[in-house]
Amino acid sequence: MRILLIIWTFIKKYWELFLLLVGVFAGIFLLRQQKTSFIDDIKKIQDAHDEEVKRINAARDEERRQRLENERRLNNTLQIVQAQYDAARKELDDKKKKEVEQLVKDFGDKPEELAKKLSEVTGFIVILPS
Repeated sequence: MRILLIIWTFIKKYWELFLLLVGVFAGIFLLRQQKTSFIDDIKKIQDAHDEEVKRINAARDEERRQRLENERRLNNTLQIVQAQYDAARKELDDKKKKEVEQLVKDFGDKPEELAKKLSEVTGFIVILPS
């Protein structure tokens, strides 16, 4: 009990010194904690940034891959459509050629009727002499 009384008397006499020591220790403790926390926060931010950059690069790579795939499919489709168009055109040309031959055989001696029929089959405009 006597020791507590001596400590209390010392604190009452030198309270500014006691308060200063408590403040210094609290400041050291708090500042040291903030520095570690600040460094950890910087590391977390850097890690998050690196992860975001990786995701962005992965998304760009996926977008490029999809674009190349779409271009390849477009080219294949265009080739197929072109081949179908060429085949249909040749078939239509052959069909028109046969129709024209048949018309010439049927109306070879009647030029005006032949011209009208050829105009219907080919779509050409025929101007008949008046």
